[in-house]
Amino acid sequence: MPPAAARARLGWPVHRRVVLWVGEPRREKRLDLVEATFARLRGRHPDLDLRLVSRAPRQHVMWAMNASDVFLFPSDVEGSPVVVKEAMACKLPVVATEVGDLPELFRGVRGCRLSGAAPDQLAARVEALLADGSRSAGREAVRHLSTAAEARRIIALYEEVLAPRPRRARVAAIMRSNRAP
Repeated sequence: MPPAAARARLGWPVHRRVVLWVGEPRREKRLDLVEATFARLRGRHPDLDLRLVSRAPRQHVMWAMNASDVFLFPSDVEGSPVVVKEAMACKLPVVATEVGDLPELFRGVRGCRLSGAAPDQLAARVEALLADGSRSAGREAVRHLSTAAEARRIIALYEEVLAPRPRRARVAAIMRSNRAP
């Protein structure tokens, strides 16, 4: 969804820029870092808003991601955060701490930046993405995680396990071709 259409749907002003945080306000999600980072940004960017989304319907989260300029994710502990992958699928630029599988997922992806957990570091990366002004290349980076791609890999795995020996090499090649680079 184009950002202007998403903002209209949400009633957000079109002329302002938006930093988004989505999550549960638990200690490890570091809402305190989001607020400290935004405090540093606000003085230099008076046209910048912080939007916090928690316990919202999925449709609202999708509109918020499409309406925003940067997604900020300064979590302390994660495995494989789905909300970051959702932001990437919306082509939303992301600044995140180095948790879980994000270093691997962000590798070489335009518009996705890792950061230390200091508010000054987070703010610098948010500013760089705001200055760039473009959407991220995140959708391509997470395409291999789509339901259809996952289903193909599961089917190929079952076929490999159930197939006679000579066919296993061909199915294994299919599995490898479906993986992310």
